[in-house]
Amino acid sequence: IAYSSVAHMGYIVLGLFALNIQGLSGSWIQMINHAIVTGALFLTVGMIYERTHTQEISAYGGVAHTMPKFAVFLVFFSMASVGLPGLNGFVGEVLTMIVAAFGVLVAAIYMLWMVQRVLFGPLTKDLVKNLNDFSLREVVVLVPLVFWTIFLGVYPQPFFDRIEVSINHYIELVKNQEPRFAQKEAKSSGLAKFLVWNLSE
Repeated sequence: IAYSSVAHMGYIVLGLFALNIQGLSGSWIQMINHAIVTGALFLTVGMIYERTHTQEISAYGGVAHTMPKFAVFLVFFSMASVGLPGLNGFVGEVLTMIVAAFGVLVAAIYMLWMVQRVLFGPLTKDLVKNLNDFSLREVVVLVPLVFWTIFLGVYPQPFFDRIEVSINHYIELVKNQEPRFAQKEAKSSGLAKFLVWNLSE
């Protein structure tokens, strides 16, 4: 989960440096998506940690047999994290997809590996055999995050409409600064040439 969190930050930075409406919108929506999905994943893992007091993946296996509700939530939020179409993780990642395609592939590999190791396979660990599934309270905590994950994946347009003016203003602000940067770069280049010419003499 921590690796996926770092990957999401990478998508955000890529979108910021794109300096166009698509990249910046994707970066903004990815910040929201990251808060929802990664927060939900940490909540889900925290709930099973309260039962087992271990974070070692090797200590699990076959958890879906004893905790089917946990399995559903973990798979759902993991799919959102890797950018499954129809869920909120897809929206931000697809807007930065040109440069982030490799990162999406790697994220899918390690998240699906984690899901497979924890949830599926033979039920052999005594620790897992004695687990109790999610209570109603835990389900109620996670359901709103499920709602926002689906809503932002299916219909993110209201959020884009709210930030469009700010993003366009930011792009114009950066463009207006470009001549100053170019002028400073030219001055620096001229100074460097002057120093090299004098030192060579």
